[in-house]
Amino acid sequence: MEENNINNVNDSIENNAKTDKKKISPAKLIVPIIIVVILAVFAGVVYWAKVIKPKSDINKEVGYNTGEYIKLGQVKGIEDEISQEEWDENLADETNEYDVVDRAAKETDQVDVDIVAYIDNKKVDDLSMKEASFYIGKNDDAADKKVYDKLIGTKAGQKLSLEVSGDEAKELAGSVEDYSGKKVKLEIKVRDVSELVVNKVTDKWVKENLEDLYGVTTAKELYEWEKQYIIESNLKERLWKKVVDNATMSGYPADLYNDIVAELDGHIEAEAKDEGISVEEYKKQYQYTDEKLDEEYTYNVKSELVMWQLVKDLGLEASDDEIEEMYENEYEEVNLDSVEEMKKLYTKDEMKEAVLLDKAQQYVFDNAKISYNYKIK
Repeated sequence: MEENNINNVNDSIENNAKTDKKKISPAKLIVPIIIVVILAVFAGVVYWAKVIKPKSDINKEVGYNTGEYIKLGQVKGIEDEISQEEWDENLADETNEYDVVDRAAKETDQVDVDIVAYIDNKKVDDLSMKEASFYIGKNDDAADKKVYDKLIGTKAGQKLSLEVSGDEAKELAGSVEDYSGKKVKLEIKVRDVSELVVNKVTDKWVKENLEDLYGVTTAKELYEWEKQYIIESNLKERLWKKVVDNATMSGYPADLYNDIVAELDGHIEAEAKDEGISVEEYKKQYQYTDEKLDEEYTYNVKSELVMWQLVKDLGLEASDDEIEEMYENEYEEVNLDSVEEMKKLYTKDEMKEAVLLDKAQQYVFDNAKISYNYKIK
């Protein structure tokens, strides 16, 4: 009996001990819960400060939420190349020159001409050209070939006639008017014949001819400069266009569209003024039809929306030093004499946008798949 009681007491003590091990005092939970809450709040503050707030700040800066208008497509892994043809053409701009010769024109020559166009014996200024240059055999277009065939064997001062279709004359003159179904008579006067001279790239030639222009003194430096020029002037632009084309635009803010129109129209007016021609003449010369202008407006709107969306997504920023550097680097590119002059024409906000666009395009380039398919001949 006593043994049974002792056993019962022991069982009771053991059960109580097990129960005590399972129980946790509510007071002991308070501190850990507070720590978890604090960490969660801190993480939320960090996320808001690093992600949500910057995006909100960008929306405030541009005056609209880009996400309401644009949805990005492929940005990383865009494919492109520098081909042998592109390399050769760009290098030829540095190495090739034309010297006037006193002989008949032949293949590879440059022939400068004046052309007066007539339809039904009436002069058509829109199709006439003064001091136009033709590089024999360089283009395969039907209109160019007709002119080449006529120019081969001619000398400076010689006159000749050529009949072409309205479409061919339009192509030659770069006109935007419709001359379909018309017959056009071209009266051509040869001004000069020049032969192609291809300079051999040597360290000596580079130093003598390109050091002052590009700051290069060896053939190796020239080739590296040429590669970077193609990247900055051609390749990055092509990659960016693909990113813009990959994006989906569901609409755009009216103010943004109006700003883009004013900017592009102002650029055309300034270029026309520099060339000493009217805006209408400029538009005809560069084939700016209403349809083409509308495409330009829309593309630039879409491009800006894509840029700001990438700025938000990547957290891109433009410092005061970077903006000042942009002024320093670009004033000569826009034919101005000083940074001060540029600052009168371009606001700090405009230059900030230029810095951000550069960074967005650099991001696309850094994450692209580029093939360098050329050899230095």
